[in-house]
This record gives sequence, structure tokens and C-alpha cells, in this order.
Amino acid sequence: MVRMASALSRWTLAALCVAATAGNLQAQTPRRSFDDEAAFVGYLQDKGLYSDAVAALDEMNPLALAPAQKDSFRYLKGWSFYNLKQLDSSAWYLTRVTPSSLLFQKSSFFGAYNHIYLGDYRLASQVLDRIGTRGDTAEMVSFEKAGMALLTKDYGAYDSLSRMFTGKLYAFSAQEKNFRGYRDQLSRMGHKSPWVAGLLSAVVPGAGKVYAGKPYQGISSLFPIAALALLTHESYRKRGPRSAEFYAFGSLLTVFYVGNIWGSVFTVKIKKREDEQLVSQKVLLDLQIPLRTIFN
Repeated sequence: MVRMASALSRWTLAALCVAATAGNLQAQTPRRSFDDEAAFVGYLQDKGLYSDAVAALDEMNPLALAPAQKDSFRYLKGWSFYNLKQLDSSAWYLTRVTPSSLLFQKSSFFGAYNHIYLGDYRLASQVLDRIGTRGDTAEMVSFEKAGMALLTKDYGAYDSLSRMFTGKLYAFSAQEKNFRGYRDQLSRMGHKSPWVAGLLSAVVPGAGKVYAGKPYQGISSLFPIAALALLTHESYRKRGPRSAEFYAFGSLLTVFYVGNIWGSVFTVKIKKREDEQLVSQKVLLDLQIPLRTIFN
């Protein structure tokens, strides 16, 4: 028993020594500074490893950082989420970079763009209003707001904001020109009447869809109705108006004919919505291009 107790004591003492040595080594190993951590996150971003960058940032304690370091932390995390296309999280971090930071303008413009893309126009306007209106920045803010006005079809606001466009800033002069073209396109889209389309298709099946801007759908509507009309007429001529064949072909003709009219009415509305969505996608792309040009 004495030998066993002595052996246990030696093992316990050895374990304590090992633990103490490990503790001393850990205490002597210097922790990396925030600058080192931020440089590492920047390296991961340069390599396109944005998920790893977020994971590295999650290991940090932002509450222990100095104000300037907190801004860098928010920017790095927001930029990582932006490239991961997690725009809601990106906007949350980017829009919390303070005006005292050198990263404020870039963070604010990209944060506002995230809100615009997500349809949060009120929040986007609030972020843009914080940026300031000095020099070229004023035109850039007006440009972003003008894009929002096009997306919301607020043409009065667009016309007012577009007066700030000079066309002299290389970074987005082409996009300003594009916006004017989009404004003209959008204003013309509401001119086609669904009822005119229905009337045209009542006279000539498929003509309303051609009027709406869908010529192939119009042609494809004409042929089956024309074929059913010929079959109905032939059935009437050979077997009379009371024959089952005449009723069958006549019923099909009626269904296709009425469906063609209603289809033409809705085609005008659908085509307008498709065209508006296409323009909206172009606006969103043109809103992003200057940000990439200026800040990257």
C-alpha cells in the first residue's frame, strides 16, 4: 500500500509539472494583434475564401477592440458577406462603420446598394443621406438615388435627381447615359392597351399578342384556331348544325377563340412586367459598376 501511494504521488507530481510547464509556454506565446488578424482576414479575402474570413472574424471579440478597430472589423465582415451574396448581413455590418473611418464612404455606398438590391429603399436613402454632398460625392449620391427612383418608377424624383448628372465623371458617365435611356424605355411601356390587344385578337386571332410584342405566340395562336374553324365549317357543311361532330368542333373553336382573346389581354400585362424586370436588372447592374470602379 505504501509503495502504491508513493507511486501515485510521483505520477500526480509529474502531471502537475507538465501542466505547469504547458501553462508557462502558453503564457509565453504572444497572442496575435488585431492588425495581424485583420491582415490574415484580408489575405483570405484576396484568395476568395470569404467563408473562412467570416469564420476567422467570428473568433474575435469586437467588444475588446478600439473604436477604429471596430470599424475595420465591421467593414471586413460586411465585405465578406457581400461577396458571399448574403446582402442582408453585409448591409448590417457595412452601415455601422462610423464617419470617422477611412472606410466610411465605401462601406456606406455598398451598404446602401445592398439595401437597394433587397428593396429596402427607405433604409438605402437613410444611408446615402449620411454620406454627405460635397464635390463628386454629391453626384454619386444623386446617381444612386436616381437608380432607386427608376426602380420605384418615381419619374418625378428621377428627373429632379438626374439634373445633377454632368457626364464628366468617367467612373459612371456611361451609366448616367444608360439611366436616361431606361427612363425613356419605362415611360413608353405603359402605352399599349390590354383592351386593344383583346379587340385585335377578336378580329384576327393572335393579332393582339403580336401587338403586345410576342409575335411567335401570336402566330402559334392563329394556326390552331384557323384549323378548328375550317373543321367546324366542314362539319357544318357535310353533317349539318345538329351533328355531334359540329358541336364538338364548334365547342373547341369557341374555347380556343375566347381563350385567345383573354390571353392577348394578359399578354400585354405580362410583357410589360417582363420588360420592367429586365430594365430593373440593368439598373441594379449599373448601380454596382461605379462602386466597383471607384472603390476597388
